[in-house]
Amino acid sequence: MAAVARAYFNVDPVTYAKEIDKQIAQAMKVSKNKEPQVYLLKGDMIKKSDIGQAAGFYEQAIIFDEESGSINPQAYVKYANLYNKVNPQFAIDKLVELNEKLHLRTCTERARRKILRRQPVHQSCRAVWQIHPEPQPLPG
Repeated sequence: MAAVARAYFNVDPVTYAKEIDKQIAQAMKVSKNKEPQVYLLKGDMIKKSDIGQAAGFYEQAIIFDEESGSINPQAYVKYANLYNKVNPQFAIDKLVELNEKLHLRTCTERARRKILRRQPVHQSCRAVWQIHPEPQPLPG
């Protein structure tokens, strides 16, 4: 149901607003309000008008994914991107958290580079990434 709502949103969120809301409501009911993909979609839907609420939705996606035993890099990266302009160190810290949980640096390294290109590199940022060295190529 969340995937259907996402498809409608990607095609035309205005035209399909009622269908999106219907699919979200069904997904939330079935999951007892714990469907991470719905929270990602809700964050995407509102991020242009209410960054704080969008961050809350991304945080809920992170929490509910972890409660189910998985990690969702997409939620972490979207969360960090929201905070990039107002608090780049906080954004980097969130990516470091993801890095530590996944032990893979591909996704977070790309996002980290984007953040560092947009903002001046502060001493504290350099110190954080000295602790976490550049990613190594994945085997295989």
